Formats: sequence, C-alpha cells, structure tokens
Amino acid sequence: MFTNSLFFRWLAIFLLIIPVLLSCGGSGEEENPAGSTSSTGPGTVAVFITDNISFYKQVIATVNSVSLVNSGTMTVCTILKTPATLDLSNLTNVAQFVDAADCPSGLYNSIDIGFQRDIQLMDQNEETSACRFTSYLGENHQQVTLSCDSNGVCRMSIRGAVRQGAVQVLPGRTSNLGIDFDLKQFTVTGFGDSACSVAMKVYSVDAASLNNSGRAHGVTGNIANLNVSAKTFSLSRAGRSFIVDYSAIIPALQPGIDTLLQTAVANGLKVKVLGSSINLSANTIAASRIFVKVEGSVSDLLKQPKWTFSLMAMQMSYRPPAVIDGELKNGAWVAVTLDGYNPLTGYQVSRAEVLPSGMIIED
Repeated sequence: MFTNSLFFRWLAIFLLIIPVLLSCGGSGEEENPAGSTSSTGPGTVAVFITDNISFYKQVIATVNSVSLVNSGTMTVCTILKTPATLDLSNLTNVAQFVDAADCPSGLYNSIDIGFQRDIQLMDQNEETSACRFTSYLGENHQQVTLSCDSNGVCRMSIRGAVRQGAVQVLPGRTSNLGIDFDLKQFTVTGFGDSACSVAMKVYSVDAASLNNSGRAHGVTGNIANLNVSAKTFSLSRAGRSFIVDYSAIIPALQPGIDTLLQTAVANGLKVKVLGSSINLSANTIAASRIFVKVEGSVSDLLKQPKWTFSLMAMQMSYRPPAVIDGELKNGAWVAVTLDGYNPLTGYQVSRAEVLPSGMIIED
C-alpha cells in the first residue's frame, strides 16, 4: 500500500453562482436542517475544476455530475450535466470551467457528486496503471465504501462549506464554492496491478479561500469569429459564448499565435484560454495564455536533433522544453497542446500526452 503516495495537494470543483451568492463561512462541523428553497427566480451556477499536483504525470478521471440538494424539500439542481474527462495534472493552479446551469435561490444542505469509478494514473517513471475508486474518508476520517452503479458511476455527498453545513443561494449576489478532492489524503493500493484501488477524500472549501487562491481561470471550447486585427475571437463552452481578447499575449512567449488560431478555426480544433479571471456576467476573458488542442496518432517521428512528428497532417515540433508524458512513437495516440507556430519547424508543442487509443481529455 502506498499511503499518501499521490503527493497531491488538492483538486477542487468551483461552483460560481451568477447572479446569486453561495454564502460561505468556515468548514464547521455543526449539523444544519435543510431550509426551504425560494421561488424568487433562478441564478446560474458554473462549475470549475482544479488541481495542484506534484508527483503523478497523469491523473485522468471523469466527473459525471455535480448537484446542489435540499434534502428537506428534495429540491435538486444539477449543475454539471455532461461528464467531463480531464487529466488533473494539467490543472495545476488552474480553475477549469466545465459547465453551468440555472438553479432556484434558497438553501441547499448538501452537494452530490457523481464520478466514474475508473481512473488512469502515470507515475514519474512513466509507468501507467488503470485503477478504481473504491472508498472515501468520511468527516471523521473513517473509511466508507463507495456506492457505484452497473455503469461504473459512483456517487457521494458532502456538506456545504459553512458552519451550518448549508449552501445559501441569494438573488443578485455572486460568489463561489469549492469542492476539494483532497489528493494528498488519497491512498493508492496495488499500483500496476489489475486490482489497483484508490481511497479518496472530498470536502468543500469556503469562498474566501478560493477567492484568495490566485489560480488562473481556464475555458476550453470551440473557436469562432477570429479577428486577428482586433486580437479577439469567440469561444463557446456548455452553451455559453465568451468574447476573448488576446491582445496581451506576449509574442516572444507565444510566437505565431495568429497562425495557430487560424489553424484551429480551419480544422475545427478546440482552444484553451487562460486568464486571471473570467467575467461570467459579461462573458468576457482577457487572455494571458492560449493553447490549441489536437488528438490523433503520431507519424513521421524524428527524434533529436530534429524533434518533429506529424499529427493530422501537421508538422509538430516537440523540441525541449516541451513536456512529453509517455513514450512518443509512431502509431501512439497522443493529446497535444500547442502554444505557437514557427514556419521553419512547425507547430510548437507545449505538452504531448500518450493516452489509451481514442481517449479524449477536455482540459
């Protein structure tokens, strides 16, 4: 058994309420009966996922759903409705937007989370292991067996990050709430074995802690309306369209960014945008970094001193400091993150991850 062997800090799912408030204080232990939900009108809840990782090169997991629940009135508001598969190691110091929904205002005394039982790990030696979530640590650190259905979807509930154990949604206010998959308390048993299992720890985090975290905010979606003169484009994700201003991108850091974005438009490739924050009221993002995502099978691989390969008929340059997770070889299925373009060497690889054939990750 590898106790605390993940050496993770924490994974949080941020619930940002627009235009309502998730009223958060500390993470006290008092029980609180569910209050009644109000019918004064809905607010919008947006879900962000983040991680701060230090050991594993890949931690690929699928979050299926996130819901606010009032167990007294049986009011349920499902925020994350479509499963999101992510490599959590890509989300170090990033809060990743994945979905949003309208929720009635009022009190919710628990947060229900659904996630896929299967999880894929890669360690620092680039050894991989298919594992399963099997249990979690309760509020008193007792180990509880997870309940999973025939489709391999497990569910658990946690309380809100306030002393009364409730999340209060009030009209006209904006705040956020974190759900922390506390990876530093995870336990992995039998890495590399067919029976590899993971015990997890999950709890909520108050708004003040999240607001002071300093994480960049990210959105990955489909690009349209590219204007290279104005340095703007639109990015759509989960039914929401953001206007992105990339005029602050530093050319020396991301050379050929216009060509990279034009390629994304021409080939229908997804784009990931990072900024210090996302204005979910105006649906705008001032970009600090931009990446283009490409998946496919490697061909025409040339190792040093060329450092190139082909993917979707595009020449990629993976010259260091590009990060390569796994063995890069012809025929390998990879998810590639591009951050620039050089007409002499091709598209500039920021990171390439060798994955099980056909796997698509959404970060």
